[in-house]
Amino acid sequence: MYFDNHFWRSLLVQASLVELALAHAVVTVGVFAEQRSGLCGNEQRNLETSHEHMARATYNKSITQLAKLSVSANDNTEVILLACILYICVEFLRGNEEEAVRHFNGGMAIIANLIAGKDGSSAADRTIDGIRSTGILTFFNRLEMLAALFDNDSSWPYAVTLQESIPSEFHSISTARDSLVHLMNLSLRFIRSVGLAKYDLSFANTYHAAFDEQRILLRHLQLWRSRFSAYQARHASGLSSTDFYACNVLEIQRLVADIWVKTTMTPLECAHDEHMPALEAIITLAEQLSTMVDGTKSQRERARYNNTFLLDTEIVGPLHWVSIKCRDPTLRRRAINVLRGTDRREGKWDSRMSVAVAERVMAIEEEELLHGDLPSEEARVHIVSIKSDAGLGPSKHALTFFTKPDGVYGDWKVWQEVVQSTR
Repeated sequence: MYFDNHFWRSLLVQASLVELALAHAVVTVGVFAEQRSGLCGNEQRNLETSHEHMARATYNKSITQLAKLSVSANDNTEVILLACILYICVEFLRGNEEEAVRHFNGGMAIIANLIAGKDGSSAADRTIDGIRSTGILTFFNRLEMLAALFDNDSSWPYAVTLQESIPSEFHSISTARDSLVHLMNLSLRFIRSVGLAKYDLSFANTYHAAFDEQRILLRHLQLWRSRFSAYQARHASGLSSTDFYACNVLEIQRLVADIWVKTTMTPLECAHDEHMPALEAIITLAEQLSTMVDGTKSQRERARYNNTFLLDTEIVGPLHWVSIKCRDPTLRRRAINVLRGTDRREGKWDSRMSVAVAERVMAIEEEELLHGDLPSEEARVHIVSIKSDAGLGPSKHALTFFTKPDGVYGDWKVWQEVVQSTR
């Protein structure tokens, strides 16, 4: 958890000492996180354990205390938003993804209303300054990226324009990360806006503005890379192993965004094949991470680091995408092996789930594959949607596959399966 030590170890701890709703929520997160770390992938969860009862009771106490606060009082906004963040943690840990997204959307609605009410002198302006200075606003920006990666539509205007997203130079890795989060969010909004329209024969003739937006986004992603490279060059002698870890994570995310934006305007899945060097670079950067988290740590300490729940996006979501979109058999297996060695959950993206999903997609696409070949366009999975809170148990995931066996302008073939992740 390179970036957010201050948020989790300082701000949240201090706030929970004075706000009972937050104190109860922190305890709830701790219980569910501990339960997850001890849960084997192939066992059914016993929902009636004493720990489960305690966590639910504490969770209800937090909600009861929070309900006593006035939503209209700006003094309570920080507490309510912090509670939203903790409740999102709880619901992700419980496997209730829809509830987690509901809490996120509720928090973003509060922030959007505050921004819409700005007038330069109001209490709302002071509240915005407060949530910005404490890091709450940037945390919600990162949560938008996490939510967008699993198809949550953003109905509110984004607070930062593309032109404002990159400063003239970076003064820290954290400011570079915040800038990249803006670029990722704007890129994901663009990708979502294109959606399935690219499967329409008239797309290229009717979406001229989208092609212009694509070019501008790609220029900004390259500009971010140039300015971050300049930062790394200026501070090369002072970067620690954990700093290099963060640099790798950011470059992984930038490369994924770059490939995704470049390929989002075509219905052809084989378009990803043109980016094999970049896909291999992502995998290589990810493989390096395990040696960068303080090489002096014991094997047990490193295992404890990996077995972590993060309410953020680092590498699991990006590697999940790479494992689905990279069809080179050797590279794809390398990406899956990195996921397998990363026993971590980042919001929705559980590395064990991602391994199970990627291996199933790989099996479908390689069913009739000759040695050394790439899957045909007709054999490729265009979309795989995942539902993990369908009453199937913590290690089972309902998947819906979408393929185009009759060509990209032919009919969809859609079917469902259930896969099981293992520890």
